[in-house]
Amino acid sequence: MKSIYITLILLLLSINSNAQNIGINTPTPHTSAALDIESINKGILIPRLKEAKRLSMLNPAVGLLVFEIESEAFWYYSAQGWVKLSSVGAFENYNGVVRNSGSVDDDFVFGMDSLPNNTTKYTENLFFFDEEKGAFRAGRLNNSKNWAADSIGYNSFAVGYNSKARGQSSVSIGYDNKAHAPYGIAIGFGNEAEGDFSTALGFGTDAESYAGVTIGRINVGGGDKENWVLTDPVFEVGIGTHSVTDRRNAMTILKNGKTGIGTATPDTNFTVVGVSRAALDESETDYIEMSHGGNNAFINKAGAGNIDIRHEDSNIMTLTSGKDVGIGTNSPDTKFSVIGKVRGAFESNENEYTEIYHGGGNGYINTTGDGNLDFRHDNDTKMSLTDVGDLLLDGQLTLGNANASQDYTFPGLDGNSAQILNTDGNGNVSWVNDDHHGSYYYGNSTIILGGNNTADDFAFSLDEIPIPNTSYSDEGFMFRGSRSSFRTGILDNSNNWQKSESGIASFGAGRNVIASGDYSAAFGNLTEANATNSFAAGENTNATGVKSASFGNNTTASGENAFAIGWTGNATGKTALKTGWNTFANGENSATFNQGTTANGLGSFVAGLLSTTHGNFSTAFGTGLQTNSYGTFAIGRYNEGIGSDLITWDESLTSIDEPVFEVGIGTLSTPKNAMTITKAGTVGVGTSSPTALFEIEFNDPNGPYDPNRAMYVESGGNAAFGIGG
Repeated sequence: MKSIYITLILLLLSINSNAQNIGINTPTPHTSAALDIESINKGILIPRLKEAKRLSMLNPAVGLLVFEIESEAFWYYSAQGWVKLSSVGAFENYNGVVRNSGSVDDDFVFGMDSLPNNTTKYTENLFFFDEEKGAFRAGRLNNSKNWAADSIGYNSFAVGYNSKARGQSSVSIGYDNKAHAPYGIAIGFGNEAEGDFSTALGFGTDAESYAGVTIGRINVGGGDKENWVLTDPVFEVGIGTHSVTDRRNAMTILKNGKTGIGTATPDTNFTVVGVSRAALDESETDYIEMSHGGNNAFINKAGAGNIDIRHEDSNIMTLTSGKDVGIGTNSPDTKFSVIGKVRGAFESNENEYTEIYHGGGNGYINTTGDGNLDFRHDNDTKMSLTDVGDLLLDGQLTLGNANASQDYTFPGLDGNSAQILNTDGNGNVSWVNDDHHGSYYYGNSTIILGGNNTADDFAFSLDEIPIPNTSYSDEGFMFRGSRSSFRTGILDNSNNWQKSESGIASFGAGRNVIASGDYSAAFGNLTEANATNSFAAGENTNATGVKSASFGNNTTASGENAFAIGWTGNATGKTALKTGWNTFANGENSATFNQGTTANGLGSFVAGLLSTTHGNFSTAFGTGLQTNSYGTFAIGRYNEGIGSDLITWDESLTSIDEPVFEVGIGTLSTPKNAMTITKAGTVGVGTSSPTALFEIEFNDPNGPYDPNRAMYVESGGNAAFGIGG
């Protein structure tokens, strides 16, 4: 009994109490501590329990702290239940690799606590990466299931408002676009890419045909989605106004090469449904129209002057504004005036006809039936055409022209096989090979024709097929047979349609466009598609990379398979994606979004405002960010952008101390990091160069930093700092 008393006395002597403060091994317990224990070589041993014992405790107090044997971790009890104290955050260093602390197969999501499911319609702003399917989504869902698992294609990409990319490797960008089919692309507003390998651009277009391309607004659509059918459309320019009652195409090109304007079902190489108008001057007050209606065909002339049908600049027929018709005369003064030959058939016998002659000292044409056609003077036959096709002349054949001073006398001997008669314009007629070119003039239009050779070019409303080193100012369209290239639109003091700027099977439409790459296409104003299989549309856009595409205003896609869209910028990297305003995707497989962003690193990704990714496979989301190290991920604004090793991650190098994660909170003049995680696994809060696994720099209102300050858990479950032994 005495020993018990002595032990109790010694224990009480070691405890100092000051009001509500109790100190062990200290005479001055801290005023803020209910219990203050000091020791220089010992610690506090918290009760050790197995998991079953911890979970079976009745009514544990909030703030109760135990050590669990199986998990080798501290657990404290909060109002929500037991909570494990862990040093592992969202990221961990595993065998020298910084990764997410969960499974390496975890998905990545911002804006929600999980990926969308198949049964719920969501209204959220979010972005995520579905690791299983390799698919990325960013933007807004509005009462939609478009980002549910059954609506996500493998390796697909969708950004915007309710954008859906269901097909494998499909892309959907913009507002309510849907890329249903494999490798489909839908960009714009309300477009759908339903055919395999199809592309739908613009407003409300539907690319239903296999490998079909649609632009414009509310096209006709249709076609086999999985097979190349020759009668299906490969290109449509929609001009409809209603998705149900008014789906129309301005232009349709079928897979069999037939092109239609005003019709979606052309049945010839070039079909126009509607009035076809041609004019030479810009005022368009004088023009000629061709149309068909009510089983009748029409040729209409507007404005003053005549309708002239010509051959080699000489009139064959003239129709005056006074409704007089002349053949062989430019100025008919009767309803029907003919200078030359006229044939009239008898109603009773159509096998007999009359050759009408002109008197006044000139010869006449006699009426004939089954016999010969005789040309007579004073009833004396001077020329006779037999019923077997022999032409008999009483003398040598000489033709005169009232508009020229020379007569044309035909050669007295026959030419060689397949030769034709040719005049040099000075009265000299001779036999020549049939390899000449000619021009056909109709109203105010000119068509360049080819002879029996390889000159199979075609031009409408142009003076000639454009030649090198010559600038033109004209409007029209042409087909260059030697290149299988087509051009339509306006040349404004330009030589952009010459042969050197015409790729094989290329297509150009607009003002001063260039499609010099083989199988390229250029649309709009001053656009250029200079590489093989390239595509440019908009204003001042350039597609110089092989299989590249450039859309918008002042954009360039110079990398192979690069894609540029928006306003100002370049996609120079191979398979790079440039979107937004004044953005540049320079790294291979890089991508830029929003405004003033630049992706220089291989496989880098940047979105926001005035941010740049220099490191390979680095990412930046925010304003004024810089990533200067391999694999760095930066968010926020104006981070410090630490690092210099852009292409490697090597633990043996000093680059292991460079950041893998930065949270920027700086300004343009003073960059600053709120948090920095290095590739060595150190985490810094308030410091961008942590040397410990977890380092915090802060200003303490209670005075300078004390190295004896330790972290503990308050009764409310919050972490705090205090002075320990």
